[in-house]
Amino acid sequence: MVDDAGSLDNDVEYGALRTATAVPIGEWGVVVIGKTEVEAFDPFNLRLIEVLSGYAALVLNRLDREATLREAKEEAEEASRMKSALLANMSHEIRTPLTSIIGFAEVVGTETSTLDLPTGSPLPDCADRIEQGGSDFSIRLRGCSTSRSWRRARWSLTPNRCP
Repeated sequence: MVDDAGSLDNDVEYGALRTATAVPIGEWGVVVIGKTEVEAFDPFNLRLIEVLSGYAALVLNRLDREATLREAKEEAEEASRMKSALLANMSHEIRTPLTSIIGFAEVVGTETSTLDLPTGSPLPDCADRIEQGGSDFSIRLRGCSTSRSWRRARWSLTPNRCP
């Protein structure tokens, strides 16, 4: 606190300012209050300035935390959008060749019914398993196209040997 700015020994021009006090506001700096008369601030006014500066520090800290939370929320939303795009692209990239495999298995299954195969030939059964497994996987993949479904998905694989 400076009771008489005119008595300070420096080259600063204070204009009409004669008395000043500064109160810190946390990490944000200081609040400087001045008077045009040469007189000390009474204890009540000094305490009032301290309390107001304390509230200013609280508000500034809260605004800073809110900005940090807002940035974190935006980053999380962006990550969620990216995950959804990845799942959609991945689903598309898997379904395209899967459709071809299912179609080929259907053709093989249809053709095997017209062939004169030896008794017990595994070809019709293998074609049916490929078609059924591909169809099951396609259904599961379609169900997992949203991130909510993806998190809830319970995958179980049952290995079947093709004789």
